[in-house]
Formats: sequence, C-alpha cells, structure tokens
Amino acid sequence: MTTDEAADLWALAFATLKPKASESARQCLNRLVRERIANKALEVNEKTAVIQRDLWPTENLRILKRWHERTNNIDDRRPIVVVQYRDEMLLIDGNHRVNRWLSDSHICCLAVYLTGGFLRYFVMEVGRSPG
Repeated sequence: MTTDEAADLWALAFATLKPKASESARQCLNRLVRERIANKALEVNEKTAVIQRDLWPTENLRILKRWHERTNNIDDRRPIVVVQYRDEMLLIDGNHRVNRWLSDSHICCLAVYLTGGFLRYFVMEVGRSPG
C-alpha cells in the first residue's frame, strides 16, 4: 500500500468520528478507545498502527463487543470504528449502525483495518450486496 493510500484510509477513519467541540478527530478516537480499555496510556496513530483493507460479511459483525442493542431508522452509511485490543473486538463508533445492518441480510461490509502489535483498528464501510 502506498503512503497516499494509507493517508486516505486514515482520513476516512478520522472523518467517521464526531469529536466534541474541544477535541480533534485524533483526540476523539483516543478518548473513545481509552473509555473501553484499561490501558489509559494507549495512543492510536499512524506510528502505532498500519492500515490495510479486508472484506467482512455482515454476519462477522456479531463478534464485535457492542454497548447496547438499540437501533434507529436512519439509513446511515458512515463507516464504523472498531479496535481489537488484545483478544477483544471493541466497537468504538457505530453501535446503532451495526445493530441495524445485522437485521438486514442484504448488507455487506468492506473492512479497513489498522494493525500494530497488539492493536488492530478497523473502519468498516457499508454497501449493498449485488442482487
């Protein structure tokens, strides 16, 4: 993967998040990660993770640790953000979207993920399956 392709994927990851007014997208990502793990010193960035692409069928979203079972009727096509910390797949952003997609068998996911040592960070884009 080229440097430009990696930069584009990082931009997608950061554009997915909705930071609070006083923080950057990078700060938002790290705040959300730290809220879900015990390692409060963990820093997610281009130096601690390598970005890659992969395809996931919708059913694989069931392995994600979600924070609630609620959904909504909004057809939200933004990516979701997932971090694998040690052996756990943590859903950082997109819980409503995942719950909705799991109830729709005609959805497939393109997973974009970052890997760095013990950390794996995914951004998944959603698209309709052909047919």
